[in-house]
Amino acid sequence: MNVRIEGSNHGSIYGNGPRQPDCPVNGSAVTTTGATMLNFQPAAAYMPSTQETYVFWQRKNSLQSAIGVYGQKFSLTGTRLWADSGAVFKPLDENSFASLNVITRDTNIYVYYVELLPGVNGLIKAFKTNRGGNIGWGGSILTPSSFTGPKDRMSVAMNSAGMSMLAFSDSRIDAYGIYAQNINLNGTFGPPTGIIPINTLTPSRYQLHQNYPNPFNPVTKIKFEISADVRNQKSEVKLKIYNLLGKEVATLVNEQLRPGTYEVKFDASGISSGVYYCKLSAGYPDGSGQVFSETKSMLLIK
Repeated sequence: MNVRIEGSNHGSIYGNGPRQPDCPVNGSAVTTTGATMLNFQPAAAYMPSTQETYVFWQRKNSLQSAIGVYGQKFSLTGTRLWADSGAVFKPLDENSFASLNVITRDTNIYVYYVELLPGVNGLIKAFKTNRGGNIGWGGSILTPSSFTGPKDRMSVAMNSAGMSMLAFSDSRIDAYGIYAQNINLNGTFGPPTGIIPINTLTPSRYQLHQNYPNPFNPVTKIKFEISADVRNQKSEVKLKIYNLLGKEVATLVNEQLRPGTYEVKFDASGISSGVYYCKLSAGYPDGSGQVFSETKSMLLIK
């Protein structure tokens, strides 16, 4: 069975963007595996920022005894950009899967599915990949629900902070259970950790707020705002803590962030009482210059 992706000449079945994808009449072949492999259950998502389409599906050998997760990237014109046979994300093994879901955010793709173990039990699985097909979240497929009870249909959504919410049927106690699990943007479960987006509206300026509480012992929260510059919608952001001698004692943020308001916790359990300085700097992603820098003093009292 071949998997095809279809759309009108104007690509009207896809999301909004500067230009809509244009697949040829009767569709573009997602994979070319000949008669040796079978392909089922495709799921697709469009990435507006790059105008690319991503398709993931279930691949089985001719005996349907080995099953894997494969993916393909399409250009705006419907050209395959990964290997013609597709990129491998879960190698063929005896475990089948169902309820395949795909979401894109920025330049990353998030894939979720129910892995069916031999018998009646199942696991919830999820992975993040970039445009090059490299798996994120530590390079492994996550298991948001490792309780090996019978599982069935799953629905997935993502909020403005990049948190995935999964809802799925689970008969771990009875035949009619429904459970939910979140996955934070950094691949952790439960309450958000690390950098927490508070507001995705674009601030009018860059700003570092005074930490709260201040004085503190030993945990404090630091809020900052990232605006949009004229060259790029993202900024290379660093948030670091220094002591009175100017020695760096902690790096809280060191990554590209899009415009918005963020908050991060600083745990000073491992350092002594005293005055410390929190410095926020933001520059162009290509390293060609800095657009903002601000420092606030903090008082740690133990």
